[in-house]
Amino acid sequence: MLQTGCQKLIESFPAYPLKECSLEETTASDIVCTLTLSRVPLLKKEWVTPGTHINVIGGGDAGKE
Repeated sequence: MLQTGCQKLIESFPAYPLKECSLEETTASDIVCTLTLSRVPLLKKEWVTPGTHINVIGGGDAGKE
């Protein structure tokens, strides 16, 4: 069975209550972290509730690759 990157991450940290979910479900969290090389935004403003802390890591700006 082919595993996704998310499934591999979950299995790597069995002591933590990690689960795979949609971006919309993820943004209901108090803290959201993204790690991507995408230059297209992954989060929509309307998904994020006021007070949410967001950490964004990736290649969204020129020269960050």
